[in-house]
Amino acid sequence: MPASTPAAKPASASPKPAAAAVNQRWHVLASRPEPNTSKIQELREELRREADLGLTYERWAWYLDDDAVLDRFLVARDDNVQKASRLIRDALAWRLRRRPHVLDYAELDRECATGKLRVAPSLDRFGRPVVIFDNSVQNTKDAGGQL
Repeated sequence: MPASTPAAKPASASPKPAAAAVNQRWHVLASRPEPNTSKIQELREELRREADLGLTYERWAWYLDDDAVLDRFLVARDDNVQKASRLIRDALAWRLRRRPHVLDYAELDRECATGKLRVAPSLDRFGRPVVIFDNSVQNTKDAGGQL
C-alpha cells in the first residue's frame, strides 16, 4: 500500500477587511494619493478673481478653503484649471438654488418619523452612511413642507 501523502491545504482566503468607520467628511475625501498643490493654488487664485453670480470667494470660503474639495474638481477635469473653475461655478450655482448646506434638522426629523427618510443599517462600499428616501410615502399635510 503506498504511503499516503497529506492532502494539500487550500490557500487560505485573505481576511475580509473590516467595515470602514463612518468618516464625517466623506464628501471631501481626497481623490488621489497626492493632491496637486500647485494646481490647487492656481485654481484658488482663479476663483478669487471671479466676480460673477454672487459666488464671491468669501461667501463660499467654508467650502473652497478645503484643498480636497478643489482637488476633486481638478481631478474631474484632468487638472485643467479653467474647466475646473467653470465646474465649481456651476456647482456653486446649484448650491445657491438647492441649498444642500442649509438643512432644517428638525424638519428632517419630522419627515423621518413619517417613514419617508431612513438610514440603512449598513454602509456603502466607501464607508459612508446610506440614506433612503421613499417618495411613495407622501404623508405630510403641509404641501410646502413636503420633501
